[in-house]
Amino acid sequence: MIPDSIAALVSFLLLLAPGAIWQLQQARHEPSVKETALVEVSRVVIASLVATGVSALILLPWVWLPLYRSAELAGTGMFDSPVSVVPYIGGVAATSLGA
Repeated sequence: MIPDSIAALVSFLLLLAPGAIWQLQQARHEPSVKETALVEVSRVVIASLVATGVSALILLPWVWLPLYRSAELAGTGMFDSPVSVVPYIGGVAATSLGA
C-alpha cells in the first residue's frame, strides 16, 4: 500500500505507531540475554528466603522467643503429646503469612 494523500499517510502512521511503540517498550524491559530456568528459580527462592527471614525477625520477640523459652523450661518431654506442637505450628503459620 502506497499512501497517496496526507490523510492516508496520517492514518497509516496512526495504525503503525502503537505497534512500533509496543516493540520499543518490550525491547527496553526485556533482558537482552534469556535467563535459564535455574537462574529464575534461584531468584524466586532467594527472594522468598529474604521475605521469610524478615518476617521471622519481626515476629521474634512476640512469637519465637516465648516458644523457645517454654521449650527450655519444659525439657525433653515437651513434644510427647501432639497438642504441645500446636504453638510451633502457629508460629510457622504466622511467619509464613507475614512473609
